[in-house]
Amino acid sequence: MQKTFSSLSQRSFAVLVSIIVLGLLLAYTYAFLFRAPYAGFFYDPSSGKVITLYVKPHPGAVLEQGDVLKQIGLVSWDQYFSNPSVILFNQVKPGQIVEITVQRDEKMVTVPWVFPGFNREEFISRFFNNWWLGYFFWFFGMITWIFMRPKDIRWRLLIAANYLMALWLVIGNLSGWQIWGSSLLLHAITWIMLPVFLHFHWVFPRPLGRVSRYIGWALYGVSVFLAVGQLIAFIPAFFYLVGFILSLIGSITLLIIHYVRQADQRKEIGILAIALAIAILPSIALAISGIFGSIPRIALLALLALPIMPGAYVYATFRRHLGGMELRANRTISLIVYEVLLMSLTIPIAFVFNSVASPGVMVTSGLLFVLVLGLVTALVYPSFQRWIEHRLLGMAMPSDSLLETYMARITTSIERERLNQVICEDVLPSLLIRQAALLRLEDENHYSLVCMLGIATNQLPGQEEIPALLAESGKVRFFNPENAQPCPWVHLVLSLKLTEKPIGLCLLGRRDPDDYYAASEIPTLQALMDQSALAIINIEQSEHLHALYKADIERQEVERNQLAYELHDDVLGQMALLMMNTEKNVPGPQFDQTYQAVTQHLRQIVSGLRPTMLNYGLWSALDELVDGFEITGNRTPILMELLPNETRYPQVVELHLFRIVQQACQNALQHADARVIRIAGSLQPACVDLVVEDDGVGFAAGEKLDLPGLLASKHFGLAGMYERAALIGAKMTVESIPGTSTRVRVTWQASP
Repeated sequence: MQKTFSSLSQRSFAVLVSIIVLGLLLAYTYAFLFRAPYAGFFYDPSSGKVITLYVKPHPGAVLEQGDVLKQIGLVSWDQYFSNPSVILFNQVKPGQIVEITVQRDEKMVTVPWVFPGFNREEFISRFFNNWWLGYFFWFFGMITWIFMRPKDIRWRLLIAANYLMALWLVIGNLSGWQIWGSSLLLHAITWIMLPVFLHFHWVFPRPLGRVSRYIGWALYGVSVFLAVGQLIAFIPAFFYLVGFILSLIGSITLLIIHYVRQADQRKEIGILAIALAIAILPSIALAISGIFGSIPRIALLALLALPIMPGAYVYATFRRHLGGMELRANRTISLIVYEVLLMSLTIPIAFVFNSVASPGVMVTSGLLFVLVLGLVTALVYPSFQRWIEHRLLGMAMPSDSLLETYMARITTSIERERLNQVICEDVLPSLLIRQAALLRLEDENHYSLVCMLGIATNQLPGQEEIPALLAESGKVRFFNPENAQPCPWVHLVLSLKLTEKPIGLCLLGRRDPDDYYAASEIPTLQALMDQSALAIINIEQSEHLHALYKADIERQEVERNQLAYELHDDVLGQMALLMMNTEKNVPGPQFDQTYQAVTQHLRQIVSGLRPTMLNYGLWSALDELVDGFEITGNRTPILMELLPNETRYPQVVELHLFRIVQQACQNALQHADARVIRIAGSLQPACVDLVVEDDGVGFAAGEKLDLPGLLASKHFGLAGMYERAALIGAKMTVESIPGTSTRVRVTWQASP
């Protein structure tokens, strides 16, 4: 009860503070739109330069764009600029003449200006300004305070930053008139923003390190002192610009440091950078166009992209912690981004037409432009949407052909790692599914985990919960707080069936944008799971055959060793006795020649079955291998570029590395048509790196050479080499360029 009361009190306080900030925003917006003097022209508050005229001047009261204000009535520009409490056109009524002194072409000119008061053009100019952006910052600040979790330091700082930015934007628009203390308040808020912004960007997305609390208090204390100094006009008015520049540069610098030092947080920073770029790009185009002349009023719609900024900060800060309330992206993001970019490109074009074209040409050209724009969108937008889905939303597979693409990829996935990658990195993200678990049922009450996405191990179901989940297969689940359910994060349960027998379960949870699984989608999802069931069975059979293949390689080596010992100890021994017995009856030259040839051939067979020199080390065995190839009369020279080394390795490691090099050389001799073959690399105490390279015809290696692909393409020699590398935990790669060369590299490293 006490906890509930505390929660309600905190929420009430949040609402109260939000209402107070909103009240200030409304008050200063009212002052900006209705209380600030309507002088009939707009000037730069920092220089006094007249920028825009909203009314036609009366005869003899000509005020021109580019004039620099020096005095308005009894108030000089220097008084206004140095004293934030001075108000221009104070108590002046519509129709009253005000003497305005301006500097024009190095001359001082006095203009009897008729004060127009409220006028339509000036009101529209004020209304289509950036003051309303402050309300978006206020909105995201309120949403963060009431709904976002966890309530950590980032939460507090983001709320403060949003509320301060909201006040800064709204009050900043009024500060040029200096009414209601707006200029003083703007300067003070700028200094308060400095420590808040720097502190937030220090801990976002994750703290860069610990900072002494004394340094933090000192930074906040100095900023408060400067803010108070600006409020009481103790510090020069223009000094607040230093605080603004420090806030901007400091925040950008800290984000860059985060990106460089925290590689695991780059996604959050990347999302923020992309969102900010999209938000300000139309405004940049608007500003550039404004340099060269007036801008069509419709182009001011570019400012509608600016609210992306506060939303991006909220999303990037809490995307990993929001759970069911996460402000998740959906496929409409691609449409929003496309429209913003289109707007950014359209603004300069609209400016050009507005500047040089006549009304008739404007209408014709506008219709033609819309037609061309429609054709370009029809051609470009599908590819653009696909790019956004892939890069921003993580949809690796095209959504319109997901089932066909998945079936094509899954047929070659005969390894568990590859299956996990296809499901968790390609298929599920392409469906915008962010939580899932795939289970292989051993029986009704026992399972093994195939893969999981976006959940922790403790969120997996208990063995005793499997029957209840099986009973819900094919049904969308709805959370019921009165009825405890196994795995409350699961929204849809699908069974993996083979010949109508369930062999697994697929548990699907959170999904963008609203966790909704439509009934029309369930057959497609079930078809994907049926394909997954076939893939799991194929993998299990492949693993079984793989184990048999490994056992067969080991058995072959044992048989080779036994045969080598029998040939060496028995057959060659008997051959020696035969020679001794025939010496009494001196045989002819032909017998001696035949005897030597048979003996030599037997020794070569023994050496091939079990290299004798392996008893003296890997290098000695490889050196003998090269000599053996030369003795057999091969025309292609094999160069031994491996430096002599007596380092010894485990017997099984030496044997399989020798066989890999032996097979690589045989492949090159038989198929490469090479001019030369090289054996290079290094033999270190804890690491072996061997390279066999030829300059032959090569072959089309494709994108990836691995054991499944080699077996499928009947490259059994290379497949055996990969298998031997896997047996000893070595890494093997094959690089081949058709018509140029082939390079086989195997690397083995001792376990620590």
